[in-house]
Amino acid sequence: MRNLTLHKFLAMLLMTVSSATLSVAQNVAKIGTTEYATLKEAVDAVQTGVKGYIYILNDASFDDLRIEGKQIIINLQNHTVTGNKIDVYGTEGTDTYLKILDAKAKGLSVDATNNYKVSYTNSGTLELTGSIRAYNGAAIKVESGTVVSTQSVALFAVGDETGQKDIASSIEITGGYVKAQEFGASPQGRGASVTVNGFAVIESLDNAAVAGNGTNEPGKKLGGTSITISGKCWLIGRIQSQGYAACGIYHPQQGTLTIKYSAGIPNIVAINGAGIVMRGGTLDYRAGNITATGDASFVGKVGDSRVVVGTSGIVYDRDCDYYDAANVKITIPSSGEKKVVGAKSAIQVINDSNNNIDDVFDIQGGQFSSDVSAYVNTKEREVFEHEGTYYV
Repeated sequence: MRNLTLHKFLAMLLMTVSSATLSVAQNVAKIGTTEYATLKEAVDAVQTGVKGYIYILNDASFDDLRIEGKQIIINLQNHTVTGNKIDVYGTEGTDTYLKILDAKAKGLSVDATNNYKVSYTNSGTLELTGSIRAYNGAAIKVESGTVVSTQSVALFAVGDETGQKDIASSIEITGGYVKAQEFGASPQGRGASVTVNGFAVIESLDNAAVAGNGTNEPGKKLGGTSITISGKCWLIGRIQSQGYAACGIYHPQQGTLTIKYSAGIPNIVAINGAGIVMRGGTLDYRAGNITATGDASFVGKVGDSRVVVGTSGIVYDRDCDYYDAANVKITIPSSGEKKVVGAKSAIQVINDSNNNIDDVFDIQGGQFSSDVSAYVNTKEREVFEHEGTYYV
């Protein structure tokens, strides 16, 4: 009886110790030396106007997070954090942002010979069913690690949707991997911006890697945005929806789109679609590789227009009848390394309505997979072909 009682006592003691150990291990976040049982508790513990550096200790989950007037840095440390959505609200006079990084991440790569397959040897993941949205001048920053939206757009920067003033909400991607079912990153509303500068990968499974929105109605004007792509980054658009085409970048709104060199050149890829589709705004294409793959006869819709686009590097769609389509400007300067490749054509202009588009293109240099003489001022520039590539 004594032995049996002792055995029971030891078993109960072991269970108590294990339970206590398990309880400690369940803490998922740490700020300084203080640990928290949930990520929400850690975020809420940061005071307004103060920077909170949160280390993720174990895999964690949450429903919704609201960050207001705070500077939150989340270091994933190779763990997985799942949730629904995160809203980041700026407050007047306060620098507000959410920064995602993984100090242990390494081995991000894109295999251009294997259908542009993305791999990350080591990376923690912030996986949402919804989106991260920046409002009121707040910023979303991705430095390393993986950010995923399984059902929606990964990152939104929301500007002034009335169109009356600039609200400088921003998305700043300097590294890491952003993957989304729809857009990877989207600025919407006057003053909103997306900046990509560094070795980062943005991939859309069923739409455009980076995209604006062509809505322009009273009380909901989503133009007036800025998109800047630079550095040795990859923007990869894929498509799953029947009858639609992928985009590397979709630009249906009034605003500026700049692609340039900065310690490397960007790579913009559409698989069964168009590299860049312009239905509004300006494109200043200074450097980068634009590639549209697929069958040369493939066509699909983009956005809510009935007009279909082909597998072309750059598409200007004049027939879409969007509010800023007549004002599109596409400038390709002579300096900088630029290569535009499309299975159908390097440049595709959709203008069955025979509108005057004489002032749309200013092509001064670059390499193209098809003849672009129709869009070049041949009195000032020469177009010549060598081994299937056309040079301006």
